[in-house]
Amino acid sequence: LSVVLSNRSAVPLLYSVSKSGSISSGFLKVPSGRTGAVRPFGSREVEFGFCPSLAGRFEEVLQVQNVQDDGEPITVTIKAKVVKPETFTLKPVREEIDFGNLIVGQKGPTLQFAIRNTSLRRRTFVV
Repeated sequence: LSVVLSNRSAVPLLYSVSKSGSISSGFLKVPSGRTGAVRPFGSREVEFGFCPSLAGRFEEVLQVQNVQDDGEPITVTIKAKVVKPETFTLKPVREEIDFGNLIVGQKGPTLQFAIRNTSLRRRTFVV
């Protein structure tokens, strides 16, 4: 993701980018740096990345300030809804696992089901 800063002046634009400080701001990275300059009548693309480690709704506000002007900063609002991927599934071969009527002491029917770990972590399953 990126934001394009345009300088419509004959003077170089010195800028700084700041984050709000919310929990979301820790997930927001500005790899090109949080300060910089834009040539007169030029533009510059400022890249940023949003990599949350938690699921949920996030909103972060970036403020771009002209360092040489104490006027109002320009704000960019970044919103995201992060959905955690499924990491555990249990899928029976049939819709339901039903052993039917069983007699005590005798072997019942054999049914199959599959357990799949789709996460990167090792999991222990107890059946």
